[in-house]
Amino acid sequence: MRKSCLILCVSFFLVLFFAGSLFAQSSSVSLSDADGKLRRTSSDYSDNFFSFGKSGPLSVISASDENLFLRRYDSLSRVISETLWDADMENVIRETEYVYSGSKPAPDKTVEKNIRDGIRTEISFSENGLQTGSSEYSLSSGSLLHTYQWVYDKEKRMTEETVTSPGKVTEKTRFVYTGKCDSPDQFFYENNVLVKSVEFSSESEYWEKLFFTDNYEVRSHYENGIQTEEIILIDGKILRRRQW
Repeated sequence: MRKSCLILCVSFFLVLFFAGSLFAQSSSVSLSDADGKLRRTSSDYSDNFFSFGKSGPLSVISASDENLFLRRYDSLSRVISETLWDADMENVIRETEYVYSGSKPAPDKTVEKNIRDGIRTEISFSENGLQTGSSEYSLSSGSLLHTYQWVYDKEKRMTEETVTSPGKVTEKTRFVYTGKCDSPDQFFYENNVLVKSVEFSSESEYWEKLFFTDNYEVRSHYENGIQTEEIILIDGKILRRRQW
């Protein structure tokens, strides 16, 4: 299968190289080869080539003025790899691989190599396709740069996000859905210490609270994006209050 896919990919590149005159045609162009397995659609923005097997598309190449994109599929029509080149086909910009368990339609994991940025990103997914974790590594040294973790409730709403970086502060955000509006209340932590919160009364009204050492707190009230009040507290007692 790998050999056949390689032959298809090489043929696609030859088609792209020698079909410059066809690229200049107007939109809604559709072609197929002698076996009816290679098809092309063309628009004012890009050209797309499709290779079909017995069970569905095996690979797709899209070419535009900015870049060239190859997506490969397995026999279950699931994406297994993606490669992005620059417009001159001289440099690979990004490579992504998809890992599946059995016949599951959603991947368990993706591994992306961003050549231009020098970063490899590994993303894990839950059974229902939600991103649960992500780790970023340096392509040159292999060292860990950042990790992200996400937690969801039964309604698939994000309830927690944690960001860690070696030698840096661990940042955590909790999302609380009160039902007062669509936006959840947000609580921000640094190394498990609460430093800020945003608590909504309605979609257009909320309190922003900043927490400092020595029980010092600043509360700001906003309506329609405009600050209307500020309260400064120490040990829970109001020290100063201003209204606009």
